[in-house]
Amino acid sequence: MSTPRPLALSALAQRTIERPPSRRFLFDDDFTSPEERARVRAKSAPIIPEPEVIVPSFSAEELAEARAEGLAEGRAAAQAEARAATEARLAAALEAIAARLVEARREAQLA
Repeated sequence: MSTPRPLALSALAQRTIERPPSRRFLFDDDFTSPEERARVRAKSAPIIPEPEVIVPSFSAEELAEARAEGLAEGRAAAQAEARAATEARLAAALEAIAARLVEARREAQLA
């Protein structure tokens, strides 16, 4: 049994068939008439309702009063929060001072 002879690369190149470049069909051709397109577009166009007119139910004075009330409530809440934070920092500082005093007393007794 004989072994097959290897083909030269040039022989493979001769075997290729020249094909024209193919054009992909993307379904982007529209065959409907302009009148038909306009009719379909008119049918499928969304109907936009008229916007509802909202009549203000509060007067300018009522709005100003509510705004002032909200600012006062916000200011009171911020002051309470600041007071709580200050008290927490003060308590932590006093605890640190007390711990340091206990340490100083022990060191003085040992000395």
